[in-house]
Amino acid sequence: MNVRLPSLNTSLLSVCAVLVVVLSSCVSTGKLRDGETAFKLGKYSVAAEMLKEEYAGNKNPATKSAQAFRIGQAYDALNQPAQAEGWFAKAYNEGYGPDALYNQAQQQKKQEDYPAAIASLQQYLQDDPDRRAEIKREIAICQRIQDQLKGETYFEVSNLKALNSPAEDFAPMLFEGAALVFTSGRPSAVGEADNEWTGGKYYDLFIALRRPGGEYFDPTTFDIQINEAFYEGTATFSADFTEMVYTQCGSSDKKVDDACRLLYRYRDPDGTWSAPEVLNLFTDSVNIGHPALTPDGKRLYFSASGDLESYGGADLYYVRQGEEGWGSPINLGPSINTTGNEVFPSIGPEGQLYFSSDGHPGMGGLDLFQSTETRKVWSRPEGLGYPLNSGGDDFGMLVLPRPTPHPDTLMTGLFSSSRPGGEGSDDLYRFVLKKAPPPPPRYELRGDIVEKTLADPRNPDSEVTGYKPLAQAQVILFDQSAGVDQGQLELDKEGRFRTQISFATDYRVSGKLGGYFTRAEEVSTSGLPDTPGDTFFVDVRIVLEPIPEKDITLKNIYYDFDDTTLRAESFPELNKLVKILAENPSLAVEIGSHTDSRGRTEYNDVLSRGRANSVVAYLVTKGIPGIRMEAKGYGEQRLLNRCADGVECSEEEHQLNRRTTFKVLGEIELESEEPEQIETDPRRRGR
Repeated sequence: MNVRLPSLNTSLLSVCAVLVVVLSSCVSTGKLRDGETAFKLGKYSVAAEMLKEEYAGNKNPATKSAQAFRIGQAYDALNQPAQAEGWFAKAYNEGYGPDALYNQAQQQKKQEDYPAAIASLQQYLQDDPDRRAEIKREIAICQRIQDQLKGETYFEVSNLKALNSPAEDFAPMLFEGAALVFTSGRPSAVGEADNEWTGGKYYDLFIALRRPGGEYFDPTTFDIQINEAFYEGTATFSADFTEMVYTQCGSSDKKVDDACRLLYRYRDPDGTWSAPEVLNLFTDSVNIGHPALTPDGKRLYFSASGDLESYGGADLYYVRQGEEGWGSPINLGPSINTTGNEVFPSIGPEGQLYFSSDGHPGMGGLDLFQSTETRKVWSRPEGLGYPLNSGGDDFGMLVLPRPTPHPDTLMTGLFSSSRPGGEGSDDLYRFVLKKAPPPPPRYELRGDIVEKTLADPRNPDSEVTGYKPLAQAQVILFDQSAGVDQGQLELDKEGRFRTQISFATDYRVSGKLGGYFTRAEEVSTSGLPDTPGDTFFVDVRIVLEPIPEKDITLKNIYYDFDDTTLRAESFPELNKLVKILAENPSLAVEIGSHTDSRGRTEYNDVLSRGRANSVVAYLVTKGIPGIRMEAKGYGEQRLLNRCADGVECSEEEHQLNRRTTFKVLGEIELESEEPEQIETDPRRRGR
């Protein structure tokens, strides 16, 4: 089982094995001129062999490293992590760059070699520190998994050897109580054509009956009315087994890019299935699969990739059954979906949602997660842990109804996995939960949003005497590790908020309110313990500053004497202003420069205009649009004290007038985000 993004542009991988995970459409046009062409056409088994031949005869280091990397990607697509790891290592050693290291670490995780994965990721940090937050999170997850592997397990997992083959066997589903329907690419699958992705057969649905003793045996093709020449699989049935929804992909027309789709059939009393009806849930370019009906038949869950409004690769959706058929797809939202892939949903006996993801923190490939819906809000997914999850792909969860009550058995079920030691690429497994494990560790963000109360409300530099809650403000949570907006947090009347967050994740917590500078604080769960059953708190306070109507003086802004050139000592203070403007894209500001009274008035006007323009030019280099800023040179027009022309003053008094200021002019028609306050200081040096 392997995960790939849909083929939305030439830089992304095109994967024909849609049923496997991400539902990428199948294209097999054109002649195989070389290994790269074979790879782009999704013929990974052919591509790997062709590329290896080309690699052996190539003497160009840059080309060889790129070919080695591509061979690693091909073996990754073929779900052969040991081979993929070796080729990514060759690519790195031949100069491909740190991306090869990152991919090597992912293959090491799939083989559950977490010490090696940590070493690869640490080397990546040395080569490319720009992704520090993401890579440190990956390292923390690997370290956590090592601790889990040493701990006590409450699940018993066993391979269903009587059902598995050397090919892919996955996505089990009950049928008529005692039988099991699953998807397989074994040689007895219908159709004469081979799957050009793996070199094996296209997938079909198979059925296995169950002996009175409880064991499944002798899988056979499910129904020749259902299985056709290309892909059929991942089926779901109504509670009375008279209706089914399943995925179908592929076509005999090699010039057509066939998106995967969901088909619906109903069964007559004589056992005959109706003609298939396509469920038109999206446009034709969106790939859909992995259907799961709720027991009452009122909801149909599925995964889809290619939707422009999705959060990442493949997302989970559902549609409601109404009097006129199925409604419009509803995305399960950022609590469930990530920038990675969320696939293979299933519904447990008590309404729990089970699914697989490579976007939430996991052990390697796809991991199994569960979530529950309360008042239309999905709880943060919890990983099912080792040994249900492994370094390989773990997916297609089926929780069985509990048999006769037994004090030692709390839950039983089936799932699919590509973990080492199986009969083939993907195998079917049984699990039994003998006793309840402690709940996973819980991480909670808690905090409040306030403003300062001052001894002198007219003087922002006066003593802070306390804090006043801003219950009418908005607090937004952003997952920086995944790049996903988690939405607005609910505040109580004291401006307090509290919400569950994830392990080894960096967040930005932003507060905003009209008339105040928006402020953002960064928090993280990286480095926190992960003791099962414990709750860990991350505390934060967001202090908002009112936007003043008067100028705000920027401290430590220096120029060369009698010059407009900014000195390097000015950059730290100006970078604070960059942060404010970047996080408040709706604000338009004036940058003002002021001199003391010494020198000719005309000269001071020119000098101050040049200095204000220098500040604006610097801010533009940092990505702030010039249209949002107005440079003003005031010269000696706005002295702060008595030191006008001809008045004898000390250097400190003159210095008070030499300053650079900014003032908020208003808002332009953009949404504002998260700025911070700017510290003020009237003291200046240089003219």
